[in-house]
Amino acid sequence: MFIAHDLPELIENLLFIEKSCQAVLGGSMEEESFPEQFKKLEDKVQQLVQTCRDLQQAKSGLEAKIYELEGTLKTKLAAEQHYAEEKSMIGSKINNLLSRLDQVLGPK
Repeated sequence: MFIAHDLPELIENLLFIEKSCQAVLGGSMEEESFPEQFKKLEDKVQQLVQTCRDLQQAKSGLEAKIYELEGTLKTKLAAEQHYAEEKSMIGSKINNLLSRLDQVLGPK
Protein backbone atom coordinates (compact mmCIF):
# COMPACT_ATOMS: atom_id res chain seq x y z
CA MET A 1 0.00 0.00 0.00
CA PHE A 2 1.38 3.39 -0.99
CA ILE A 3 1.35 5.99 1.74
CA ALA A 4 1.83 9.70 1.02
CA HIS A 5 4.72 10.05 3.45
CA ASP A 6 6.60 7.38 1.47
CA LEU A 7 6.72 9.66 -1.59
CA PRO A 8 10.07 11.35 -0.82
CA GLU A 9 11.71 7.98 -0.21
CA LEU A 10 10.17 6.61 -3.42
CA ILE A 11 11.45 9.57 -5.43
CA GLU A 12 14.90 9.19 -3.87
CA ASN A 13 14.94 5.48 -4.76
CA LEU A 14 13.85 6.16 -8.34
CA LEU A 15 16.59 8.78 -8.74
CA PHE A 16 19.13 6.33 -7.35
CA ILE A 17 17.96 3.63 -9.77
CA GLU A 18 18.12 6.06 -12.69
CA LYS A 19 21.68 7.12 -11.79
CA SER A 20 22.69 3.49 -11.30
CA CYS A 21 21.31 2.51 -14.68
CA GLN A 22 23.13 5.39 -16.35
CA ALA A 23 26.36 4.38 -14.64
CA VAL A 24 25.90 0.71 -15.55
CA LEU A 25 24.84 1.29 -19.13
CA GLY A 26 27.42 3.93 -19.80
CA GLY A 27 27.19 6.34 -22.68
CA SER A 28 24.85 6.36 -25.63
CA MET A 29 23.93 3.09 -27.28
CA GLU A 30 22.48 4.70 -30.41
CA GLU A 31 25.57 3.83 -32.44
CA GLU A 32 25.29 0.07 -31.77
CA SER A 33 22.98 -2.45 -33.36
CA PHE A 34 20.03 -3.86 -31.46
CA PRO A 35 21.64 -7.28 -30.92
CA GLU A 36 24.71 -5.57 -29.46
CA GLN A 37 22.53 -3.38 -27.25
CA PHE A 38 20.56 -6.39 -26.02
CA LYS A 39 23.76 -8.32 -25.34
CA LYS A 40 25.13 -5.42 -23.28
CA LEU A 41 21.86 -5.08 -21.42
CA GLU A 42 21.76 -8.82 -20.72
CA ASP A 43 25.34 -8.70 -19.43
CA LYS A 44 24.60 -5.73 -17.19
CA VAL A 45 21.39 -7.31 -15.88
CA GLN A 46 23.29 -10.51 -15.15
CA GLN A 47 25.90 -8.49 -13.25
CA LEU A 48 23.15 -6.78 -11.25
CA VAL A 49 21.46 -10.09 -10.49
CA GLN A 50 24.76 -11.57 -9.33
CA THR A 51 25.47 -8.52 -7.20
CA CYS A 52 22.02 -8.83 -5.63
CA ARG A 53 22.63 -12.51 -4.90
CA ASP A 54 26.01 -11.71 -3.37
CA LEU A 55 24.49 -8.98 -1.22
CA GLN A 56 21.66 -11.26 -0.10
CA GLN A 57 24.17 -13.93 0.83
CA ALA A 58 26.27 -11.40 2.75
CA LYS A 59 23.13 -10.14 4.49
CA SER A 60 22.19 -13.68 5.51
CA GLY A 61 25.68 -14.22 6.87
CA LEU A 62 25.53 -10.99 8.84
CA GLU A 63 22.08 -11.84 10.21
CA ALA A 64 23.40 -15.22 11.36
CA LYS A 65 26.36 -13.51 13.04
CA ILE A 66 23.99 -11.05 14.76
CA TYR A 67 21.87 -13.95 16.02
CA GLU A 68 24.99 -15.69 17.32
CA LEU A 69 26.28 -12.55 19.03
CA GLU A 70 22.88 -11.86 20.60
CA GLY A 71 22.89 -15.40 22.03
CA THR A 72 26.39 -14.90 23.41
CA LEU A 73 25.34 -11.57 24.91
CA LYS A 74 22.28 -13.13 26.57
CA THR A 75 24.46 -15.86 28.05
CA LYS A 76 26.95 -13.32 29.38
CA LEU A 77 24.19 -11.12 30.79
CA ALA A 78 22.68 -14.11 32.58
CA ALA A 79 26.09 -15.05 34.00
CA GLU A 80 26.64 -11.47 35.13
CA GLN A 81 23.21 -11.41 36.80
CA HIS A 82 24.00 -14.69 38.56
CA TYR A 83 27.36 -13.31 39.70
CA ALA A 84 25.70 -10.15 41.09
CA GLU A 85 23.12 -12.22 42.98
CA GLU A 86 25.82 -14.50 44.34
CA LYS A 87 27.94 -11.53 45.40
CA SER A 88 24.96 -9.99 47.18
CA MET A 89 24.18 -13.26 48.96
CA ILE A 90 27.82 -13.65 50.10
CA GLY A 91 27.87 -10.06 51.35
CA SER A 92 24.67 -10.68 53.27
CA LYS A 93 26.08 -13.85 54.84
CA ILE A 94 29.30 -12.04 55.83
CA ASN A 95 27.30 -9.26 57.45
CA ASN A 96 25.17 -11.83 59.27
CA LEU A 97 28.27 -13.66 60.56
CA LEU A 98 29.87 -10.38 61.67
CA SER A 99 26.68 -9.48 63.46
CA ARG A 100 26.65 -12.85 65.27
CA LEU A 101 30.31 -12.40 66.23
CA ASP A 102 29.53 -8.96 67.64
CA GLN A 103 26.73 -10.51 69.71
CA VAL A 104 29.05 -13.22 71.07
CA LEU A 105 32.08 -10.99 71.68
CA GLY A 106 30.13 -7.90 72.66
CA PRO A 107 30.60 -4.39 71.36
CA LYS A 108 34.09 -2.91 71.53
